[in-house]
Amino acid sequence: MIQTEPEDVERIRERLRKMSDLELRRYTRAARDLSNPKKDFAPPNPSLQVQLDEAHAEWRRRHPPNMEARINRLPELWKEARDGA
Repeated sequence: MIQTEPEDVERIRERLRKMSDLELRRYTRAARDLSNPKKDFAPPNPSLQVQLDEAHAEWRRRHPPNMEARINRLPELWKEARDGA
């Protein structure tokens, strides 16, 4: 559940850790929609942004980037940058 009142960051993290990946994705989407001033015509709520940031951090913790793929692709990126592509 998205909280609109300020909450301790540790309590947010604890709650997010207990969620499944599907629940975390739904939570993140809801937080993103609620913190978007174009969708919610209310003034921005900083507690929603904190929850959204923590949800993104939890997702990255569970699904770290594939460093091996990035390392293998680095020569291609350097070549593209050098050639101006």
